[in-house]
Amino acid sequence: QQLAGQFGVQGIPTVVAFKDGQPVSRFTGAIPEDAIREFVGQLAPTETERTVAQAEAYLEAGDEAAAEQLLQSVLDADPSNQDAGVVMTGLLLDRDDVDALAIRGGGCGSCNCTSRCERNNPEGE
Repeated sequence: QQLAGQFGVQGIPTVVAFKDGQPVSRFTGAIPEDAIREFVGQLAPTETERTVAQAEAYLEAGDEAAAEQLLQSVLDADPSNQDAGVVMTGLLLDRDDVDALAIRGGGCGSCNCTSRCERNNPEGE
């Protein structure tokens, strides 16, 4: 009963979907099979999410080039994709690629600049 109260269960069956330990979707009561399939389908990772996950797997395996290529394809299609942007930024930081970070808008990595800055580029090169 405590768990039912915690998740606001008001009827049976109550189905709660979790992602990263948090409830993300739910339904209560008997619903048609098509509706269940749609519910589950909405929870599946998108193609973009799978691509970013594959890039992360490549990084773990030490294949930076393959990871970068996948991440760049995601960012070319959607420059605002935060997941791909975070992973790409980490990749560039790990290899200390200050120029690529600046081009991405990630700045120099030492301050909050959005391009080359005087701190890491005193000559203005």
